[in-house]
Amino acid sequence: MRKNGVGKLNKPQIAMIAVFLAICVLSMASVTVSLAAFTNSLHAQRTIAAYDDIGVRFSSNYLTADGNDMTIYTTNSAYPTTLPITVCNYPQGKILFPNEKDVNYTLTATLVKFDQTENDYVAASAAEAGAHTVTISYGESSTVTLGGGSGQVLTTTISESIAGGSAIADTYSFSFSSSFASEDPNLYVKVEASAPGLPTLKGVLKPELRAAGASNAWSGDFRDDKSVAPKDYDGFNYLVTGVGSGTVTLTWDSGIVEMSAVSLALLPGSPTPTSSGSVKTVVFSVDSDAANRYDLQFYKVNGSADVWSGNSFAEPPVSAMTWSAMTTDVVTFSFA
Repeated sequence: MRKNGVGKLNKPQIAMIAVFLAICVLSMASVTVSLAAFTNSLHAQRTIAAYDDIGVRFSSNYLTADGNDMTIYTTNSAYPTTLPITVCNYPQGKILFPNEKDVNYTLTATLVKFDQTENDYVAASAAEAGAHTVTISYGESSTVTLGGGSGQVLTTTISESIAGGSAIADTYSFSFSSSFASEDPNLYVKVEASAPGLPTLKGVLKPELRAAGASNAWSGDFRDDKSVAPKDYDGFNYLVTGVGSGTVTLTWDSGIVEMSAVSLALLPGSPTPTSSGSVKTVVFSVDSDAANRYDLQFYKVNGSADVWSGNSFAEPPVSAMTWSAMTTDVVTFSFA
C-alpha cells in the first residue's frame, strides 16, 4: 500500500542505500583531506617564495655575489685612501628582514695582481707587493696589515659571527697606503665573505689618482639591486661619490620617501633641508680630498602604498614605481 506516493522500503533496499551513503561520506572525506593537503602545500610554497622575494639575508654594501671590481678615486696621493666595507645579516635595503639564524662567516683579503695571460686576478708575490700596504681595521680595535716589506702578510682570513634575529652590519675599514695612488702599481685587494649555505660575496678594490679641477665629477644613484622592484624594498641605499670639489644638490619627494636623520647628519656642514610643497632639497659642498663618497639611506613614507604597487582603480590610475622614475621623480641629483 502506498502512502503519499512513497513506498515502503524493504531490507535489501535499505542496505543498498546505507552502502551508497557510506561511499558518499568517504568520498567527501577524501576530497576534504586532499583539499586540506593541497592548501597546506600552497601555503608552504608561498612562505618559501616570500623569503626568496625578500632576498638573501647575507649582503654587503660593496661585495656582491657576482663580484664587484671597483676603483676608489682620490685627488690627493699624499694621503691614504680609505673604504668601509660592510657584511650584513639582511638584504641591502631591507633592514627589517634580518636572518633569524646566526651567520658564521669568514672574510678573506688577499693582495693580487692582474695577469694579462690569465685575464684574471692572481696572487701577488712579496716582491710585487713591495712596500705598499693595506690596513684592515675591524671590531673595537683589531687591525691587520697586508704588504709592507719584510715579513709581510699577503693574505688574511677573519672569522666572525653575526647573531640572528636582529639586523647587524659588521664594518671593515680598508686603508690603502698613498703609494697606491701615486705609483699606480699592478696591485689590488681581493675580498671575499663566505658563509655556509649562502652565496659568497666578492670584490676587487684599488685606489686610483684622478686630477682635480677639470676632471671634477660627482654622481648620485641608488645602489640597490635593480632586478628587484622598488616596491619590494623597505628603504633604499643611495650613493653620492666623485672626485674634485663642487656643490651637490639632492631633492626628494617627501610624500614618497624621506632621508634618514643619520644620513642627513653625515653630510658636510649638516645642512638643513628646505621644502616646497612635498619636495625637499638639501645643498652641500663636496671635496674628495676630505671625503669622496657618502652612503645615504632613504626610507618609505607611510601612506604611499599605491605609489609603489600601483592602483588601476585610482583616478587617474597609478602605475607601479620603476627605477627610472625613482631617479627622475623621487630622488634627483645635480652637481655644479
